Amino acid sequence: MNISNDTSKRVKTVARHVILISYAVISLFPIYWIFTISLRTGNNAISIPPEFIFVPDFGNYVTLLSDDTFVETLFNSVLSVTSSVLLVLAIGVP
Repeated sequence: MNISNDTSKRVKTVARHVILISYAVISLFPIYWIFTISLRTGNNAISIPPEFIFVPDFGNYVTLLSDDTFVETLFNSVLSVTSSVLLVLAIGVP
């Protein structure tokens, strides 16, 4: 084997991995940002500049999940999506 050929393959592999990891980080960052904002208090969520180190507050989720209307609506949505997917699979698979 040629050493320059092995080095060229290794450089291409590293470059490919760097590009893919960069794309994954850029694609997943908005999801991370939304999740971290949901764990902040009201004033802390809209502070400029944003604080990257903060104490998480799960009170927002406790309030949301203790609301009967939200839980009922979430259940209806999950039921609707599940039945739609099963119907489409039953029609499309055979």
